[in-house]
Amino acid sequence: MKNRTGKLMICTYCGKEIYMSPARQAGFKYCCASCRTSGNNKARAGKPSHNRNGTMLPCAYCGKPIYVIKSKQHIPRCCSKECTYSLRKTGTIKSCLHCGQDIYTTKYNTNKKYCSNKCYRASSTSPNPYIRIKEVLEHRLIIENVLQRKLLSTEVVHHINKNTKDNRIENLQVMISSEHTRLHNLKYKIEDGHKQCSVCKQYKDISLFYKNKFFKTGFSYLCKECDKKRNYKNHINSKCAESKKS
Repeated sequence: MKNRTGKLMICTYCGKEIYMSPARQAGFKYCCASCRTSGNNKARAGKPSHNRNGTMLPCAYCGKPIYVIKSKQHIPRCCSKECTYSLRKTGTIKSCLHCGQDIYTTKYNTNKKYCSNKCYRASSTSPNPYIRIKEVLEHRLIIENVLQRKLLSTEVVHHINKNTKDNRIENLQVMISSEHTRLHNLKYKIEDGHKQCSVCKQYKDISLFYKNKFFKTGFSYLCKECDKKRNYKNHINSKCAESKKS
């Protein structure tokens, strides 16, 4: 066995003794990688880093001071994801007309007035064609009491005389939703080259309707005159919304 020319060295972090050869004694400080990492972190604690070239800037949303590097100081920076999402919001906060709860509205739903369907139905300013009893439609409740069962989700109660407030049993008829839709769409069918407009309710020649392949009849559900009025109204509303923003 050859004579060992090394000597025992002491780790500067954990104090453990380890045998080191003469070639590895120069610059020895730590016994392992874990001690080297922990020792370097301890030595750097409380000392400023020479590589940090940024500055402390306020958060673009809440104003909290955050460290921003030099290459990104021209971009608004936020301290958290919550502040980033809040900064990206471009809408406005309104109050619900019924309960007063805050509503966030964007340019796509500027006409939103209520926070939920419950507030919309409970508000006296919102028209409701059906009578409700404890959040249940009265005409469905009457039919369920007569049939002694719950109505299916695919079943609809039709008002024969088209008066939604008239809930007499002789005025109610149970139908499947597809049949109910087909019944109400009969008035929009083409008869003798004429069709009823769904807006002005007048029977006009089909030449006064725009062609539309997405409808079964092949024509739009409203006449050209009503369609132009609707487009003009939408154009005015969009112009008003843009002027308010500017």
